[in-house]
Amino acid sequence: MAEIPLVALDHAAAEGLAGDPPAMADRHGLAAFRDTCLKRAALLLMLVASSASAQGVRVIDDQRAEIIGILFRIAGAPDFSGGNVQPYTRQVDSTFLPYRNHPVFAEINRLRTAYGIALSDVTTMAPQLTDPVTFGERSPIDAPTSTLARSWHGAEARVFLAQARDFARVANVAGFLRAQQHVYDSATARAQRLIDTKARLDWFTKFFNEPTRDLLIISPLLMSSSGNFAAAFHDGAIHERYAFLAVPGIDTAGYPVLHPETLATLIHELNHSYINHVVDAVSAQLRPAGARIFPIVQAEMSRLAYTRAQVMFNESVVRAAVIRYLLANDGASAGRAESRVQAGLGFFWIDELVELLGEYEANRTQYSTFSTFMPRLVAYFDDLAPRVTEMRTAYENRRPRIIKTSIARGAQDVDPTLRALVLTFDAPVGTSYSFAGNLGDGIPEFTGGSFDGTRTVFTIGIKLEPGRDYHIPFGPGFVNDDGYPNQRLDLRFHTRNAR
Repeated sequence: MAEIPLVALDHAAAEGLAGDPPAMADRHGLAAFRDTCLKRAALLLMLVASSASAQGVRVIDDQRAEIIGILFRIAGAPDFSGGNVQPYTRQVDSTFLPYRNHPVFAEINRLRTAYGIALSDVTTMAPQLTDPVTFGERSPIDAPTSTLARSWHGAEARVFLAQARDFARVANVAGFLRAQQHVYDSATARAQRLIDTKARLDWFTKFFNEPTRDLLIISPLLMSSSGNFAAAFHDGAIHERYAFLAVPGIDTAGYPVLHPETLATLIHELNHSYINHVVDAVSAQLRPAGARIFPIVQAEMSRLAYTRAQVMFNESVVRAAVIRYLLANDGASAGRAESRVQAGLGFFWIDELVELLGEYEANRTQYSTFSTFMPRLVAYFDDLAPRVTEMRTAYENRRPRIIKTSIARGAQDVDPTLRALVLTFDAPVGTSYSFAGNLGDGIPEFTGGSFDGTRTVFTIGIKLEPGRDYHIPFGPGFVNDDGYPNQRLDLRFHTRNAR
């Protein structure tokens, strides 16, 4: 329900660089640490260059993203305030909160207020940097081809970089990173284990039958407890995609634990690495269909931060390919469940597109590579364009609706001691979601959920705080007996101040 490097060190391939900490060349060891960073960056470039014929996946600890997340946390950004990895988060706060008056935090809050920098926009800065201490630019962040989020406003972000560089010096960021390396190593090893034991990477080679253009770089982000963030870096022959994975908790020893559902994010991102450049190559042919389809689903796409028809096409194909992966590896039930979710998010043509990719998969003599199938893909969207309005109407009419909420939408004086939220539906529904835990992003803490005997009334246990704005996006988390997910409902309200 809430919202998917280097210092770049691939620990499996770089044991020789991961030994004793560098010798202290100055008071904070910055010179030695910078030298280590440069060696790690050189190693990453070597890995990138050699990845085209490999699976195109690397797992690393991206300390650039970690430090940027820390900076936004200390500045008070709610999207990095979760802190479920303890005692690591306590170490972050005790080390860096004494420097909260450093100018970098005023600059971060200026950028947040002026330009709304948040979530994935924040982490798009990480791939642009050489390391988390000097904050050098791998390529100009104001270049037309830069993949830095536009909300950073290009050259204007250099004020932040200069101040972050000074903060790293005065707050001894290098020393902190060295002291926490065992935590980063643990998170990285567990992410690698998840991929090695759960991901069927050979499926991608068989399905697409052509090399990926992008290197997918996977990095656990300890400063994020609920959101998976994405980023990219393109510079000439270098094409990197990043998946920064939320770390929702710890084991009994205090080391990070990744949720098994993280695998779905990785499969999605890896499909992007094979698909985007192929579908982008036929963007001109897709443009007429996009002009008719995108306006019909613009509201749904905007909720996902997709603002262009071409992004909609790329995401459509990626999500259909994920379902083909699930059908091949996890069975029909998993494929159907994912199709329902994607249709509810606005891709209501997903079943047709999955069937189309099945045609590709079954006719490899005719379609030797994914690129050779693009004329059929263009023809499909040309056929969809005149049907999309009617298809949408028919789909929406089959979806269940939330017809009543015990907290009124837009209420401004909700009692913060309230402990339950009741939803009433227009038809019996079920859900596979666990309504328990703190999901962040303005969502109250959930303490459980249950249906009444009719399955039209669902009661959620909640914990509220006084004087807070809340926003709960319901959908598409409930499914009727015909398999259709509920129409989205955004419940916004404000609790009154404590008395």
